[in-house]
Amino acid sequence: HEIVRSAEVCCDSLIKVKVDIVLRRNTHKVFCITPLPCQDRTWKFISPEDTAFGGKVSHDDPDIERVRRGHLNDMENILPFFVIGFLYVFVNPAPFLAVNLYRLFTAARVVHTIVYTVVVIPQPSELLLSLWLVVVMYATRVIR
Repeated sequence: HEIVRSAEVCCDSLIKVKVDIVLRRNTHKVFCITPLPCQDRTWKFISPEDTAFGGKVSHDDPDIERVRRGHLNDMENILPFFVIGFLYVFVNPAPFLAVNLYRLFTAARVVHTIVYTVVVIPQPSELLLSLWLVVVMYATRVIR
């Protein structure tokens, strides 16, 4: 039970750090709302209140839209994983399976972020399938 809980906490923490790194990287490079120097400032924002110190509103900038969609995708996939993964710890799962499912989800989430926001390639649908497969496996075990 302790091994599974430790794996869950570790993977949840890694995912939270990944989300934070992606948001900070994209905030500095795309939204540029901090005074930190960044090379490719666009001074384009998605909402008018962000333009108080300069810049313009742009609803059609592909970089801003990609970051917004990536963050939305993170929230749609990570929040159910946190809740169901937490509940999964209490159904006394097989440690080997549980730890490897946590690892699979975490690795797939990091790879998805890289191929979606950093190195842009066509949507990796098989990666999304593996993400949801893990969540569905957790949920069926929790419900039983």
